[in-house]
Amino acid sequence: NLSLKVRKGVYMNISDFNFSTEYCSRWLAYLFAEEVRQRKRVYLIRQEQQEAIFKVADWMATSKAHFGLVLNGITGNGKTTLVRAMQDFFNKCKFKNPLQEESVFYMHASITFLTSKELYHLYATESKRFRRCMNTFILAIDDFGTEESEFSQYGNRYKPLEELLSYRYERMLPTIITTNLSGKAIREKYGDRLADRFKEMMEIVTLPDINFRDLDIE
Repeated sequence: NLSLKVRKGVYMNISDFNFSTEYCSRWLAYLFAEEVRQRKRVYLIRQEQQEAIFKVADWMATSKAHFGLVLNGITGNGKTTLVRAMQDFFNKCKFKNPLQEESVFYMHASITFLTSKELYHLYATESKRFRRCMNTFILAIDDFGTEESEFSQYGNRYKPLEELLSYRYERMLPTIITTNLSGKAIREKYGDRLADRFKEMMEIVTLPDINFRDLDIE
């Protein structure tokens, strides 16, 4: 069983790595800016965005009840860039992966980051890779809601993303999602069961309605 049970059967959350909100916030703000600059864009500091970064940092440092995170908001407001900054943070910190067996060589905890369409495609074509994604320590799903809801094969219907998220919900595996969908839209697309699980497992951080891709930089 690859659930997030670390020795002695204790569930582990991201916050159990014991870093402070201030520490996470400083690093995330810096790495977010670096991600923007690497894409040859001008980084503009906005107060609303810094507040959203602080909320994410606080979730990383303190959240116990919510082992998942939803970054919500309009297209181009920095959701994906913020997840990449989180990914950079874990890569730099090199925390030990709590799912790793003791006898295996050292592996650090990192974020597996795919779009919802990529996960849907893996379900249809590479089931082993899909199962690895289901069981990875921290999974980030970009553009949730843009994939097809159902997959049909030999007359049977499957719901890949619903299956994946329900699996991770049962095992309390940290899951990060970016989406443009509102809570109502998620309920309409995926049904009451998954929507209710979202409410239980997810901390929701709404990024400001600023499309940075549309800003005209002189």
